Amino acid sequence: MDIKLSIESGFENFKDRFDHFPYGICLIRKDDTLTIDYLNESAKRLMLDVNPPFSLMAFIDMKEENKKAFIQKHSQDWLMNINFNMGKQLLQLKCTQMPELSHYIVGLLLDISEYQSDEAQINRIIIEQTGITVLEWQHQLSRYYLSAGAECFGFYECMNPYKFNFLKKEDVHPDDWKEVKQTFLLLQKNENQAKITVRLKDNDHSYLWCHLTFFAMRDKEGQIDRMIVTIHNVDEAVKNRQSLEYWAEYDPLTGYYNYGKFKEYARELINNNQDKKYALCYTDLKNFKFLNDIYGYEEGDRILKYWADKLNLVSREKESFARISSDHFATLRTYEDIEDLVSRFHHSVHELYKYQSATNKKFPLEVAAGFYLIKENDRHSIEDMLDRANIASKSVKGKPGSQYGFYDDHLRQSVIARKELEAEMFHALKEEQFEVYFQPIVDIKNGDRVTAVEALVRWQHPLRGTIPPNDFIPLFERNGFIVDLDIYMFEKVCQYVNKNKITDMMISINVSRVSAFQSDFVKKYIQLKDQYQVPDGILELECTETTVVNNPRELNTIMNKLKDYGFLFAIDDFGSGYSSLNVLKEISTVDVLKLDRIFCTDDLQESRNHAIISSIITMAKKLDMKVIAEGVESLVQCDILKSLNCDYIQGYLFDRPMPISAFDKKYRDLKN
Repeated sequence: MDIKLSIESGFENFKDRFDHFPYGICLIRKDDTLTIDYLNESAKRLMLDVNPPFSLMAFIDMKEENKKAFIQKHSQDWLMNINFNMGKQLLQLKCTQMPELSHYIVGLLLDISEYQSDEAQINRIIIEQTGITVLEWQHQLSRYYLSAGAECFGFYECMNPYKFNFLKKEDVHPDDWKEVKQTFLLLQKNENQAKITVRLKDNDHSYLWCHLTFFAMRDKEGQIDRMIVTIHNVDEAVKNRQSLEYWAEYDPLTGYYNYGKFKEYARELINNNQDKKYALCYTDLKNFKFLNDIYGYEEGDRILKYWADKLNLVSREKESFARISSDHFATLRTYEDIEDLVSRFHHSVHELYKYQSATNKKFPLEVAAGFYLIKENDRHSIEDMLDRANIASKSVKGKPGSQYGFYDDHLRQSVIARKELEAEMFHALKEEQFEVYFQPIVDIKNGDRVTAVEALVRWQHPLRGTIPPNDFIPLFERNGFIVDLDIYMFEKVCQYVNKNKITDMMISINVSRVSAFQSDFVKKYIQLKDQYQVPDGILELECTETTVVNNPRELNTIMNKLKDYGFLFAIDDFGSGYSSLNVLKEISTVDVLKLDRIFCTDDLQESRNHAIISSIITMAKKLDMKVIAEGVESLVQCDILKSLNCDYIQGYLFDRPMPISAFDKKYRDLKN
């Protein structure tokens, strides 16, 4: 309440004016003891009938410098509010200066006990709702105060009111006791505030993460006179953070380091152990997608966890490993020599093989591994090193069984060359650098006549010259560009047939596994055949045996649709796979079998090979199929195939693949 008084003159006039004022009014003399010379009736009741004069300092504790400032200040605004206890009441003295009474300070006395009770209640509600426990220790009174919630902690029953040591060693997690002890030492010396987050034991003898804040108040000698501690249960928050930190470093499937943490730790190991020789190994499980498809992802996850456990089992001190993604793993290994690395590779693979017998699962678990030998002061990043190890692993992935390879500059140059080809492939297609070559197929049962050709692709590069298909076809199959190239080749053949009015020659065109299972494959090929008015029975689509094995029923459905539009269908490389007879059982649309070139070798005359080829040709005839033998290079091979009732041959004995213009000049023009 703001009171502005206007006093005409003198002390007596002031008393007459305020004796019966409803609020407590007092006059405080500006002397060393702040003597109260006057209390009105309301003020006397609040002061429990204490009669002036008496010293205000008997009721309040004011430092000397504050008292001087209090006396010397000359302003009509309120100087300050002073709270002090009077019995069970809490009083507030609001003080101001008045020019008319220059030797006095005028005070307004208010009973604020009720307001203080409300404030305390609010504080209690806040403490309870926020889950904060408050502990207060008062040295002079030798007592502790504890708010609600303290009873859940182990220290609750054993506190000593004569000494501030509410946390004993048995109340704190062993790993955190050192931090608690150091905090107490700091507070005992000169620190007035401290914060720690530690684990406190609860009544169930488990530990809760708690955040503790200490506030120390000291006496004139600097000793702790009062201590207030807040205890905030942060167990859930800390554990959530720890969980996030854990999964930021660990792989959720294997439970070991993830790729990010591995890279960090691997670099640390290499830098701190320069006396050791290190190698980075990149491994992946071959045909893992097939295992997932057949046995399900749960079984696949069990295999990966088993493999991780085995890698951990064979790891040496100062080594590390991690799952990069899917079935790809990175391993940092120490080694004495190359034989040491190879021996450990075979040992880990042997451990992997044990999974089959342990689980009674009949599937091949094979590994492709690549090693990068880290040189002294190697400046490559871990990612670059692993890329090189991955290059080495890819170089052996197509080989049977578990294999390993070592990175060298030759492999790197091969990768660079492949990358350059990838960078140019779309431009090359647009500029029609891919050229169609024809290789004759000879009818050896009817006068060795050329009645068919196989359309093959060659890349006519403006700077590198002719690039053979083995240098780019596998690459295009991996990156998916083979779909664009296949449709390009098919359209070029359709254009040739339309331009030259071809009606008496079959043209075989390769279709990759990727292209055959595109959703618009049938529609596109039929549209192009109709667009260029290609007669039925001219175009033969040729898929490898591997393509058929992967999904025979779906491929059979596709080829049945195409046969309705006059397409023929051939299986290339027949006999090179493991499921040749199953292929013939599943596929009912086959018109031609093309024997793999492995049959046309120098030992074709041996009785066993002779019998195998004879059986295949006989079986094909019974299934109403023609047979073409590829890779024929000698007259002896040709004569044997004729004797076995083979229909056609294809190979260098008759001719190599050639540009269409050369083929027309040599075969079509001559015929015409």
